[in-house]
Amino acid sequence: MDHVYIGWDNAEKTVVRLTLYPGWSWPELYERNPTIVEMMNSTDQAVYLLLDTTQISTVPMGGVITHARNIFGAFPPNCEMIILVTRNLLFQRLASIFQATFRADLGKKLHTAPSAEDAYRLIQKKSATKTELP
Repeated sequence: MDHVYIGWDNAEKTVVRLTLYPGWSWPELYERNPTIVEMMNSTDQAVYLLLDTTQISTVPMGGVITHARNIFGAFPPNCEMIILVTRNLLFQRLASIFQATFRADLGKKLHTAPSAEDAYRLIQKKSATKTELP
């Protein structure tokens, strides 16, 4: 079974969904990450990553923050926002640590949302403010 799903989440190809399933591993995610990068590079528009962790309750141990930095850091400049979809307090805490650790750059791109619907509301809000800027 594949423990990592990657695909476009909308017809406009502005949202990539990455869903993690029980049994996923860091090596598997590293192996699949170039697919996300290719998808983001295939368009000139802003792309949002929905990181769906609603199917899992744990994270493989060892260097979570470093692995997240390596994976997220590989994304092209048009990756506008990374939204961690979770209600898990541990994952929310890890996201806060990541945001604080990489406050100047990658940390600003990471957000959390309790559901995919909430994630899309964040995307709409971000898109609206982007189009208002000169």
